[in-house]
Parts: sequence; C-alpha cells; structure tokens
Amino acid sequence: MEDIFSSGVIIGVYDNYLSPFPTQFHNAQLAPDCKIYVNSFATVDVLHVIHNPDEPGLACNFEQHAVQLPFNHARSLPHFPNYRLGPLVEGENPPPPCEPVVSTEEENFASRQNAYIFPNPAPGYFKVVFEEALRRPGRVVLYNGLGQAALETQLEAGSREFRIELSGVAPGLYFYGVFRDGVAVKGGKLVVAGGR
Repeated sequence: MEDIFSSGVIIGVYDNYLSPFPTQFHNAQLAPDCKIYVNSFATVDVLHVIHNPDEPGLACNFEQHAVQLPFNHARSLPHFPNYRLGPLVEGENPPPPCEPVVSTEEENFASRQNAYIFPNPAPGYFKVVFEEALRRPGRVVLYNGLGQAALETQLEAGSREFRIELSGVAPGLYFYGVFRDGVAVKGGKLVVAGGR
C-alpha cells in the first residue's frame, strides 16, 4: 500500500525509502504507549508510527520509518512487552490509559501436583501418574494434528495412577493435556504406536 489513511484522509504517501526493500505500509497495531505502529509487507528493519492516533487527519503526526529495529521482520509486528501494565517511562506524559497493576493473586505452588506420562511411544495404552492422589476429578485429552479431541478420559478423585486405554485411537503423533480443577498441569506429545 503506498498511501495510509486516517478517518478517510491521506496522512502519508510512501516516500520510496528502502531498508533494504521498499518500506510501504502494511499492518497497523495499537501499542501500550498509545501509538500505532505500522509495518511493511517486505522484509525490512523499520516501523512507521502514528504518534497521536486520536487526532484527526494530519494532526495524528504520522512518521515514516520512525523506528529502527535491530533485526529484519516481514509482515508481522513485534510483540509489545508492557501490555499496558503502567508507564513505560517514569513520569510519562500523557500517562498510559490504564493504572498499573497494584495487586495480584499468587498461585499456591504447594498445591500443584506434577503428572508423569509413560510409556511413550504408547503400545495401546499409557499411564498418567501424579505425585499425590487427586483430591478432585481431573481429565486427560488427546488432540490430533488438527487440534481436535481424539480421546478424552475422566480421572477419578482419590487415586494417583491411571491407565488410559487407546483402543479406537489410530497410530500416530498426538498432543496431550492433563487437567486438574480445569487447569492444564501437564502437556506434551504422545506417539501412539498401535492399538490393541
């Protein structure tokens, strides 16, 4: 795209800058600093910036190749690490649109139970073993390569070891998730070597 628009007004026309390829306009993303960053379709090492996106027309202060990146990127935008958790710079003016996080709940790691999956490859079955017996029911889900559930088994409370039969599951590579209290506590890949 050679022109960039804001509210139907052209705010920038591509200036033929190369870095090393044409730095035309592609995707735009609002960042935690309330600016809009615009990338290019080609593999380049710069980003364009709309400094004041709430201002109409040319007052939005669009700047081409404003940010020099230490690497080349293509058709994507970098992940922004701040996620609006507070000012990027102390005393930032204007301040970010939200307040910093002032409290969080900490996970009680003492209550977390490790789970082990074996054998892998699985010869018609596999076992799920926890360090302690489950206090509440859990479940195990096998996903195929498309992310569809190929097998889902409930884990009864009061036990720590479970044997999961794989009858009806075709041989191949699967991804598994072990859930306790609705939260995944273990995940990975499982090779099903063959059913019984």
